[in-house]
Amino acid sequence: EVKAVLDPDVYAEGAVRKVYRLRLGGAQFVAKFPKRRETDDVMAEAENLWTCVEYASAYNVALEEALGQTRNKAAAKKVDFLDDAYLMSWEGTPEVWIEPLVDPKLEWRKWNTNFGYGVEHDNNTPSAFTHFTYVKSNQDIMVLDIQGWVKQDGSYLFNDPVILHKKSTGNYDFGTYGMDFFLKGMDQSQADVLNQRMGENTLRPFLGHTCNAICQLLKLNDEGQRTDSCMLGTCC
Repeated sequence: EVKAVLDPDVYAEGAVRKVYRLRLGGAQFVAKFPKRRETDDVMAEAENLWTCVEYASAYNVALEEALGQTRNKAAAKKVDFLDDAYLMSWEGTPEVWIEPLVDPKLEWRKWNTNFGYGVEHDNNTPSAFTHFTYVKSNQDIMVLDIQGWVKQDGSYLFNDPVILHKKSTGNYDFGTYGMDFFLKGMDQSQADVLNQRMGENTLRPFLGHTCNAICQLLKLNDEGQRTDSCMLGTCC
């Protein structure tokens, strides 16, 4: 029998979940409890995570191939997702996500939101990965809400992504609206409308994605993308 010990103090907190440290036997985990009863299908959320893992693998392969044998392989910052997560029931709460505890010495960061807003300036790899998922899927999906850690070797470990679909699945999936916000930005009138709908005042206008050296390396503006999807002046 494995003894489970949950720390009573909140370890971290997001928009929809509170996170607590959890010890299972001799191993350290985090348990993510929903703040309110989840309205989405948790199995669909798990499927989305595996989809992100597949796109991360495809991104890494494309990056390696683009760099070739004569380029500096160290420049290829690979991406991965924290995929060894599972659901469990805890004292009547059936939708608790359990994940291994990532090294607390690593700083957790958030690079963009599910609206497409770039939170940090140092986001070339996360931003290029989002762009890659859009192009690779023939504009059917886009992986956003990119957050996680930069590991000791410079690679990225992401967690809790959101997938936008061409046909929105609801909840935090803003569909083509969110995709366009990432690519083209959000103006004041759009921000006002969304703030009113959500009953908040948190959204501000922002510029859309500016392609960086990784986008150029992967030729993202050439593979299956509409000619008007990335007309940002500084795009590759």
